[in-house]
Amino acid sequence: SIVFHYPTYFMTEIFANVGQIGWLISFLIPTIGLGIGAIAYPISGHLSDNLITKHGKRRPFFFLAIPCGIAFAFVSLPTFIRPIIGFTPTNYMIGFIFILIAYIIYALSWRFVQCPFLALFVDITEPEERIKSSIFLNMCDLAGTGVGILIPLFMPLEISGYIFGAMYSISFIIAFALGPKEDLKLMKTKEEEKKSF
Repeated sequence: SIVFHYPTYFMTEIFANVGQIGWLISFLIPTIGLGIGAIAYPISGHLSDNLITKHGKRRPFFFLAIPCGIAFAFVSLPTFIRPIIGFTPTNYMIGFIFILIAYIIYALSWRFVQCPFLALFVDITEPEERIKSSIFLNMCDLAGTGVGILIPLFMPLEISGYIFGAMYSISFIIAFALGPKEDLKLMKTKEEEKKSF
């Protein structure tokens, strides 16, 4: 939840000094990025439904959290990047293009992680377990939103962007290594049954 909502905080600060068009830019970046990112859901769903590896169908997609976390850090338009690309209040379009590209990479990779993650949740739980598990996931989302609101009060947005990007990537790598795994034998049996029809 932190990673999903947090980039919008950056936009208003980055484009605060470019005049009235700043609010439009701040709106366009996530709108375009998430619109393009939406195409990843059906693609990642199809790929993860049909992928069979020794690590399962869904979990290999967790590694896409790494480019997601890196792109997330760059959505803040880090101060060391600004002089390199020539971003200034009068040359704000270069910042718009840079952040838009970073946001599209972030949105695509986030969706490519999120869809298999949710499908794995369904794959490894029984229907009666899902309500309790879903409540827990939603509580974690709510806590993440709270942390996302509070942390910028104590540190610069740019630094917190690096921290959240790293936290997101690391959490999925830990989930890959230590989290619940799919039943590979059951997957193989279901795949053979599908082929026999």
